[in-house]
Amino acid sequence: MRRRRITAKAPIENHRMIDLTEHAEIWPQVATDKALANVEFVSADPNRDLDFQDIVAAITGDALSNILARCGWSVTREFYVNDSGLQADAFARSVYALLCAQKSGGKDLAHVEVSRFTSELIRHIQEQHSGDFDQQPEAVWLHKLRAITVDFSLASIRKQFHDFGITIDVFTHESQVMVPPRPDDMLRQLLDRGLAYTVEDAAGAGPVQPPRTLFATRRFGDTEDRPLTTAMGTWTYFMSDVLYHKNKVDRGFNGLVTIFRADYAAYVDRILACIQAFGQDKIDLAKIHVMDPVSEQLTPEKADRIKLCFTPRQLRWLLLSRPPGQPIDLDVSPETVAAADAFLARLDHLCDRAPDDISGTAEAGHGKDLGKLSALLSAWEDVVRQCLEDMELHALCEYLRALSLCLHELRSYQDEARDREIAAGRKILSEVSQALGIA
Repeated sequence: MRRRRITAKAPIENHRMIDLTEHAEIWPQVATDKALANVEFVSADPNRDLDFQDIVAAITGDALSNILARCGWSVTREFYVNDSGLQADAFARSVYALLCAQKSGGKDLAHVEVSRFTSELIRHIQEQHSGDFDQQPEAVWLHKLRAITVDFSLASIRKQFHDFGITIDVFTHESQVMVPPRPDDMLRQLLDRGLAYTVEDAAGAGPVQPPRTLFATRRFGDTEDRPLTTAMGTWTYFMSDVLYHKNKVDRGFNGLVTIFRADYAAYVDRILACIQAFGQDKIDLAKIHVMDPVSEQLTPEKADRIKLCFTPRQLRWLLLSRPPGQPIDLDVSPETVAAADAFLARLDHLCDRAPDDISGTAEAGHGKDLGKLSALLSAWEDVVRQCLEDMELHALCEYLRALSLCLHELRSYQDEARDREIAAGRKILSEVSQALGIA
């Protein structure tokens, strides 16, 4: 990913001045009149709390959503709940086994490692649904228990989002996306359009191993065609992706942005191929941002320590300003906390002071600082557009840091001719800090 460093060049004459009228719009309006963006982030299996990488994705997706909204998009923030298929059933069965073992005295649990989330879920079921699953066949309890685990997980996830000031507009469930006959109808449509075809395995197809059906995603830039059915005749996970992204296009979104964990990087080409297949002449923005991986040294214990040591506001700033390509890890030290505090305090001071409160005398070097300010104001729109192009917030954070330092150095400057530039810089500072969620 391309890095963009914000530097203060020589003063630029006739640079673009930010309009400071009452209803001025400082953000470049890059979207069309009917710009509907869907930003999907933190999609997860509902069998655990959010881990640290999920928190990073949530903060990143929330900030990108804010910036898109300020640049003219009407944004829907979406969470995709992976509550269907073998994994969801397997977790429900494991919970049922734990319930049965505890009911029989817990002897079978001596060597079973149970997570905090699962322990709380078991306690919740025992308190709220005692006896609901006694003497019932799996065909009855599996569906009910899976629904309970999903609801419990989403309640926990919503609370964690609330703690970080993040709002999700829509929770879309995979189980709803894959409800029959939607997968069959989708397969027929793809076959009718010549976008899917069947192949037999090398061993030959038969009653036990029917031919597989593949989506011709290579036509749309993928590295290979992707199977929609397995050799056993069941749907692949990719079929739910196909239905889900077709659903997004059908809902009228012409901007699709997805935040992927690093371990989902292999999905990028196939998802973009889906969007291309269904959204030709409909999609103006299709971006997938793959986060940097979590450092191997970032153990769950250290991740918990990070969340305890930093406030949500400090954590937002430290994560969003992390240079691209740097593994997700944070130095849990008093120096790191103090540095974040110092920057945020300076930001608060600059955003809270009215322009006419600036007093004092000019200090040595202020002429050069005014040149920096002119250059930064000139670079503002390019920085925002580059941020949206790369889906990378580091450049915007670097701009914020440079602008705040420049305005801090000019805090005692008095020059009526330059007041407008200083006021423009302060307005950008306030707007950016709000968009990043650190205001």
